[in-house]
Amino acid sequence: MRNGVFAGWLNQKRAAAAGVILLLGLTAVLAVGNTMRETQPDGISCLETALNTGELNWEMRSYLESRAGSQGEEGYFVKGVLAWLDGNVDGTVELLSQIGEAETENAEMIRIYTPILLNEAAAELGDTEGLVENSRRALEAIGASKKYRNNIKLCWRAVEPVVQSEGKIQEAAKLLIWYLENVRGLNDETRIALKGNIGQIFSLTENYMDAMFYYMDALHNIEKARGVEHQNYYKMKLLACVGDVYYGLQEYNRALEFYEQVIGEEGKDSKERTVQAMAVINGTDAYVMQEEYDQAEEMLEHLEAMIPGLDPDMADDMEILRASERAQIAMGRGQLDEALRQLELAGQWLKEDKKEVAYYKSIYVRYTYALYCQYSGQEEEALKQFAEVAEESSVFGLSLEETVYYHMAQIYKDRGDLENFSQYRERYSGQIQKKAALLRSGYVARAEQLYRYGLLQQKQQKNELALIASAFGIAGLLAMIVWAFRHIGIWRKRSWTDPLTGLYNRHYLEYYLKKNGKKLQGQQISLVMIDVDHFKSYNDNYGHIEGDRALKEVAAVLKYNIRAADMAVRFGGEEMLLFIPGIRLEQTVQIMERICRDLKERSIEHKYSLVSPVLTISAGIFSTVYRGQDIADLSRQADQVLYSAKEAGRDRYEAREDPKEPAGL
Repeated sequence: MRNGVFAGWLNQKRAAAAGVILLLGLTAVLAVGNTMRETQPDGISCLETALNTGELNWEMRSYLESRAGSQGEEGYFVKGVLAWLDGNVDGTVELLSQIGEAETENAEMIRIYTPILLNEAAAELGDTEGLVENSRRALEAIGASKKYRNNIKLCWRAVEPVVQSEGKIQEAAKLLIWYLENVRGLNDETRIALKGNIGQIFSLTENYMDAMFYYMDALHNIEKARGVEHQNYYKMKLLACVGDVYYGLQEYNRALEFYEQVIGEEGKDSKERTVQAMAVINGTDAYVMQEEYDQAEEMLEHLEAMIPGLDPDMADDMEILRASERAQIAMGRGQLDEALRQLELAGQWLKEDKKEVAYYKSIYVRYTYALYCQYSGQEEEALKQFAEVAEESSVFGLSLEETVYYHMAQIYKDRGDLENFSQYRERYSGQIQKKAALLRSGYVARAEQLYRYGLLQQKQQKNELALIASAFGIAGLLAMIVWAFRHIGIWRKRSWTDPLTGLYNRHYLEYYLKKNGKKLQGQQISLVMIDVDHFKSYNDNYGHIEGDRALKEVAAVLKYNIRAADMAVRFGGEEMLLFIPGIRLEQTVQIMERICRDLKERSIEHKYSLVSPVLTISAGIFSTVYRGQDIADLSRQADQVLYSAKEAGRDRYEAREDPKEPAGL
C-alpha cells in the first residue's frame, strides 16, 4: 500500500489517486543476510545478542550488572544498554551521552551502538536534532570494522530513525550513498542490498528516476555476482520495486507485469513469500485504480495460499491490508454494507496487532474509511478523516495528499461551498504540479547522467546494457532506460494532458501563460469554467465506466467547438475550463451557446438529473484584459460566475466582465 517505512519494509502507494497514490506498494527493504554470528558471553560482548533481540537472560543480566560499575566509557555503555533494555529512554540518553572516544577492547561495538541507541532513544522522545549526525557516526564506525561493515541490517538500523523522521528522509539516502561509495571491502550482497535500500528511499520521496537507477544497478549486480546467498530473494524484491515505480507513475498495467512476475515465482521461504504477498496487495490496488474489480478480487485470492507461510506478525498485517483492499473493491461495486464489514475486520485486526511490522498501515485503513464515509454520505466524518490522513501523509512522506485533496474538494463542491472547494482544488492542483515538475527535472537530470556515464558509470556500458536486457528476460527493463533518455518529451506531454479526456491540464495552462505572457499582454481573454450538472448522481447510478464515457463526450464537444487558438483544460473531476484569447465577450458567449446545443443534441441520457433528462452543463464566463494575472485568480473569478449559474438553476451559463477593465479589444 502507499509509501511507508519499517525495519524490514518500505512502502509506496498511489499519489495521483490514493496511493497513494502512492501511493502508493509496500516493499521490503533489502536487509537480509550478512547477519553477524552471535557471540558467546565473553566480556560485555554478550550484549551483542541483547542489542539485536532486545532481550537478555537473567544470567547475562547478572553478569553485566556486575560490570556496570566499571569506570569510563565501558561502564557508561553497559549501564546505558541496560537502561535501554528496561525501556528507560531518558536514562539511556543521559548515560550514553557521556561516552567519548572509546579505547577499550570493546571500543568497536561501543562506537557503533552508542550513536544507534542514542538515535532510537531520541526518536522515542521526539528529538530529531542530532539524528543525522549520529547516523553518520554509526555508519563510519560500521564501515571501519571488518567484522561489521557487511552487516546490512546494522547499516539499516543506523539510518532508520532518519528515514522515519519528518523532512530528513533525503539525508538517509545521502548517508547510504556515502557508505556505498566510500567504504572498502563491501561484498556483492551488501552492495545489492544497499542499492535496493537507496532506491526505496528515493521511491518514498517520488524521485522515481533515481530509484529506478539504483534498482537496475542492483539487478545488474545480481547477474554478475556469484555465491550470493539470497540471490533469488533480491531478484524478486527488485522486480517488485520496479513495479512500484511504475505504480507511482500511474502506469498500472506496466506495474502489474512486474508484480505478476514476482507472484509467479516459487516462494521458497517466508522472506520470498512476503515479497509475493506485497506484490499481491499492490497488484490488487493497481486493478482497483483502474476500476477492474473482478481482476482485483482474483488477484487478492493469491493471499490465501501465501499467508500461512508468512511470519505471524507479517501475516497479521496482510490480513489488515487484505480487508482494506476488499473494502475498496466493495465500494467500487456500490456494496457499502460489505465495505463496512471489511473495515470493521481491519479495525479488529489493528486492535489485536501486537507488533507493528508495516508502519503506517493504520493510516491507509483510515483513508479507506474516509472513502467509505464520503460514499455513504457521512461528509463531516469524511472531511475529518481525510484531513488527518493528509496531515500524517505530509509528516511521513506517504504521498496521499493529492488524492485526499481531490476528495475533499469534491465534498465541498457537492455542498456548494465555493470557498473551501476552491481552496482544496488549489491544493490538489498544486500536488499535480509538484509531481509533474519533479518528474520532468528528475528524468532530464538522470537521463543526462545515464548518457554521460552509461548505465552503471563504468567503461563497459555496451556489454552491461546487453546483460541487463538478456539476463533477466524482463520485457522493457532496458527500454525503461532508453525511454527515459529518448522520450522525455513524452513525459512532458503526459504531464500536460489529462489521460482520460485528452484535454490539457492546469499545469500546461500555467506553462502556456508563462511562455506566451508577453504576446497576451493587453489582449481580451475569457475563462469559461464548466461543470457537468448532477454528475455525482450520474456516476452513482450509471457507474464510473459510464461516467468516464460521459466526460469524454463532454471533452469532445469542447474540442470540436473551440478555435485552434483556444484551449480546453480539465481541472479535476467533472470540471473543465476553456481559455479563449483575443475575442470579445459576446463572441465567447456564441462559442458557449454552440457547446451547450451540441451536447444536448448528443442526447446522453441522465434521468437522475434534476434539470434535464439528458446530460447538461453549467458554465461561468469571466472576461478581462490579460495583464499577467495568476491563473489561480483568473479561475477563481470564473468559478464565482459558475457558482451563480448553478444557483440560478443549472443547465445554463452566466457571463461577467471584469469591472476593473474596459470591454473590447
